[in-house]
Amino acid sequence: MTGYRPLDWLMVRAPLLPIERCLAPASLDHRVRRALAVGAGDLWRAVERQPPSDRARRKLQRYLIRMSTRPTPFGLFAGVGLAGWGERTDLAIGDDPAVIRTRPDVGWLLDFVSTVERRPAVRAGLRTFANPAAFEHSGRIFLSEHAPIGGEETGRQVSIRATGVVREALELARNPLPYKDLVTRLMASTGAPQAKVERLAEQLWEQTLLLTDLRPPLTIAEPARYVVDRLADIPAAADDTAALSDLLDLLKEWDQLDAEQGVAVYPKLLARARALHESKDLFQTDATLPLTGNQVSRVVGDEAAKAAGLLSKLTKYPAGLTSMRAYRDKFTGRYGHDREVPLLELLDREAGLGLPEPPAEDRNPERDGILTRLALDAIRDRRQVVDLDEQTIDDLAIDRTAPELPSLDLSVFVLASSPEAVDAGDFQMMVGPNFGASAAGRVLGRFSDLLGDQARTALRSVADAEAAVRPGRVWAEVNYLPRKGRLGNVATRALIRDHELSIADNRLLLDLADPDQLKQLPDKGLIVLQEALPAPDQAWLPGGDGHYVSELVVPLVREEVEPEQQPARQIPSGRRMRPPGSDWLFAKLYHLPTFENDLLTGPVKDFCEGNWFFMRYVDPDPHLRIRWTGDPRWLTDELAPRVLRWSAELVERDYCTRVALDTYDQELERYGGPAALEAAELLFAADSSAVLDLLRRHDIDRTLLGMYTVDDLLLGLGLTEDERLDNYRRGVADRRATADEFRSRQVELRHALGNREFPEIEPVLARRRAVLREVGDRLDWLADRGELGKPKTEIARSFVHMHCNRLLGCGHPPEQKVLGLLTRTWESLRRAPVRRGTA
Repeated sequence: MTGYRPLDWLMVRAPLLPIERCLAPASLDHRVRRALAVGAGDLWRAVERQPPSDRARRKLQRYLIRMSTRPTPFGLFAGVGLAGWGERTDLAIGDDPAVIRTRPDVGWLLDFVSTVERRPAVRAGLRTFANPAAFEHSGRIFLSEHAPIGGEETGRQVSIRATGVVREALELARNPLPYKDLVTRLMASTGAPQAKVERLAEQLWEQTLLLTDLRPPLTIAEPARYVVDRLADIPAAADDTAALSDLLDLLKEWDQLDAEQGVAVYPKLLARARALHESKDLFQTDATLPLTGNQVSRVVGDEAAKAAGLLSKLTKYPAGLTSMRAYRDKFTGRYGHDREVPLLELLDREAGLGLPEPPAEDRNPERDGILTRLALDAIRDRRQVVDLDEQTIDDLAIDRTAPELPSLDLSVFVLASSPEAVDAGDFQMMVGPNFGASAAGRVLGRFSDLLGDQARTALRSVADAEAAVRPGRVWAEVNYLPRKGRLGNVATRALIRDHELSIADNRLLLDLADPDQLKQLPDKGLIVLQEALPAPDQAWLPGGDGHYVSELVVPLVREEVEPEQQPARQIPSGRRMRPPGSDWLFAKLYHLPTFENDLLTGPVKDFCEGNWFFMRYVDPDPHLRIRWTGDPRWLTDELAPRVLRWSAELVERDYCTRVALDTYDQELERYGGPAALEAAELLFAADSSAVLDLLRRHDIDRTLLGMYTVDDLLLGLGLTEDERLDNYRRGVADRRATADEFRSRQVELRHALGNREFPEIEPVLARRRAVLREVGDRLDWLADRGELGKPKTEIARSFVHMHCNRLLGCGHPPEQKVLGLLTRTWESLRRAPVRRGTA
């Protein structure tokens, strides 16, 4: 099971009111009225009118329930605090007023910035810079999507011709410079009149290829104050600057008012903001918890770490999200393995692959069957709880192939009657419905300015811990404006890393025995009812006026340190692309799957000779990829016409459905660099010839044939027994998948590998072995000179994959079976070697 450990701090979240207020609602106090004014303005205005309508009273009841049962921060409905771990739990909610921080809504602020920025006289006083998300490809400048303008969500792609003057403008603006200087320097270099140059700069700004420094970063505490400071010296923006500055001062003053004064003044704040810029959402407000005490029992953190490990083991996405697996397959299909591709190019729909598809449901029939059985058994036995014993956990777990998260935030509810019960270990832990976050510190981030130095120290500890888990990487903060401006409210956080990349639910606790609360249920649609956890008597966090439902956000970090990875060597695309007319000829033979082996053992074997190799592929149509190498003139003038005539015959004889010539995109990184790939292509040729002979042996079990030929391949390359076994283990996704077959065939498999006797195919393998030795020696020589881009054992894993592709076909199951049985057989032989001629 994956090991996580809690960091030295945790985040505490609790609602404004104690649970007793939910059980026995009382009259509205000033704190509740202020919270309604901030978080539910329409309801607040309806409640202030006397008498409120029945609809308003029902809605008010929902909000009072929320304010006493849900710890999720929203306006003043709930607050946050920080604590640490200790021997005993001493946390409580004190009587001091909460610290409040109100700032302009980021969507409102970006709308304001957009309005002001549109004025040429304002832009003339700003600094401008090239959009770092822009890139050049095939003579055009691309942006995968137009940068957000104010609260507008665009998402449209930008593409313009990369003319000389456009290139020069973007190059000059690579580093921020005054807008006036950009215009002056372009006029000097092009000789164009000022009006024409200013029009070009304006067009680039309209397309968001040029940005101004008026857009605030989200890694500062006060984005709006940044805007004020930036506009301070621009006369054309003087009125707007003064109005925004006055509003910020009023907000700061309002945060210091008591609840009664705050309610009275709030309408004036709204009016001031709307006078400056009209918008539905004007402010973002957060509050602290007035905590007394500062620690929670360390046992809670340890249990949260165990829960994270269990969740990781039980994930239904052991290989990562289905959408990302599909995207990875598209990536390797287009670029091959181990190549570094510029991220901006990759994410562009035209130049690259575009964005991944949204996550899709990942079904595992075996696992789903176990879960269904557990649920049905519980229903039959009238049990409300399903206990997961070790055997059930092992049955539900799927061997993980995706990397573990280096850190995470886990939101948990501690179900206990009192702090003393927590200390005694007399509690249950429930993972929160919102889980937490896939990286530690994310839940805390937006509150870092509110909680002060303690929060920034906590976030810094996350950065240090993650860097220790994955050493040798550059950890960078990605700073960009989200598509929807309002999302900037939760994305605003402190900058805690040394590097920065600048880019541009609804639950209520209801008592169904209460007729009034039953009216909260909608008349139509689907309703999901869940057991109320934590129950009212499990709100253990004490306060002066009752007990509070609390949620703990526990930051966890991996205990295991990952090995450092060497970056791939950058190789220009011109060195890898081999189009028709070069020293490679590449043909794709599309066919019906049923005829694939017949096509290989018949026409392909009869036609192909010299330096050539093949592989099977699906894109999504199944086809053979055949590549010949030689003198470009011979390939073009002699071989290509022969290939075209031959392929026409294959289509006519129904062996193929269509044929295409294509460009060979060499996988230089995957095989260790250009020199190593030359050796690899020799191996591919020898292996292709060998496989065509092996495919004609219908009398030999294909799995056994794959096991023997894979092991012989690695042995021929010079890998030791330990290296071969390690290779097999690393390639197996689920060890359990081959357990039954190994038990039934272990005598046969041990005999074949232990005695290394397979006379039926020895002549074929002997011819391949001669080339394998040459390739292995070449890779060793390159490694000794420091010219091999990756370890020989890693390259060998790719050789194994390609051999399985040729012999067994596309897809993982046959290869996984071979590797799984090789692992079990060699582990068995290591424990009990066979004597020559026996098993």
